[in-house]
Amino acid sequence: MRAVAIAFYRDEDAHILVAIIGRQAGLDARLTQEYGRNRTTYAVQLAFAAQEWRVLVTVNCSDVEPITARFSKRNRRTPACSVSRALCPDAIHAKR
Repeated sequence: MRAVAIAFYRDEDAHILVAIIGRQAGLDARLTQEYGRNRTTYAVQLAFAAQEWRVLVTVNCSDVEPITARFSKRNRRTPACSVSRALCPDAIHAKR
């Protein structure tokens, strides 16, 4: 069985701990800020993630899902998109 490495791209709304903990676990987790891409539209973020072969990690499911569907209909390569309420800053602060 061949091992598969998954690269992650965290958007600016997912808590920074997502990337920090991921990196501590040995994952390839990059931040929107590292690419200078803050305040970029989700369509642009998804296109960038696809270009970089990264999974977009976000908490904005309702914003991202329709864009992902449009990308798929156009037969454009779409990145996987991981969305979790547990990644929301409010949820993380509440667990402290």
